[in-house]
Amino acid sequence: MTDLALRDAQADDAPALAGILCLAHAPGSDLHRQWSDPNHLKMLLLARTTRNGRGIRLTVRVAESGGVVVGAALWRLAYDRLGPTDTVFADVGLVDTLGVVPSARRLGVGRALVKDAERALRQYGVRVSYAEANVPAVPFYRDCGYQVEDLETQALTFFPRQGARMYTHCRERGERGTQLVWKSLLGARTTVTLYAHPDREGPGTAIRGVIPGDGRRELPWPTLV
Repeated sequence: MTDLALRDAQADDAPALAGILCLAHAPGSDLHRQWSDPNHLKMLLLARTTRNGRGIRLTVRVAESGGVVVGAALWRLAYDRLGPTDTVFADVGLVDTLGVVPSARRLGVGRALVKDAERALRQYGVRVSYAEANVPAVPFYRDCGYQVEDLETQALTFFPRQGARMYTHCRERGERGTQLVWKSLLGARTTVTLYAHPDREGPGTAIRGVIPGDGRRELPWPTLV
């Protein structure tokens, strides 16, 4: 697509975004309902911090062709949204949601949005990016250089320098047909360890080699052979 242009999303983009970002989630899921709500998206576009005010670099970018929004991506820094510390993990970035209208797929829109997100994350010092991708989108992420975890994998764990121990992302409950994918943004050589997650019916994957010092960090859960 030769006339593609990327820009930051604005509040008046919310109706178009509601029709695009929901495509990244299974119909009927909680996330599909959230992204289909323009009012929710307007509030999101104003959100730049955690509940305690720590900056998470949340960004929504849109792709336009001929003045029409044809794709969008939301990315942010990882943070401890469930724990008491509210720590922002600036070593880890999340491509939270990515959607492209059906008529513009396979024309380079999604790849442009992912590369745009990765470039910005690198500028913020992020070393590893990950996403929870719909199964049909997995080949796309693989083509963008992402490592793809098995369907059974329920969680990804990284060992950022921020915080006391580690950062773990668990697949959304109720989100069927998704897979976890991740990528070293600096081309680091990585090792992976499977472990038994205490709160999930399935293994997790711990990634080392992407963040300085992560090889010395230990998992609190039993590893699997």
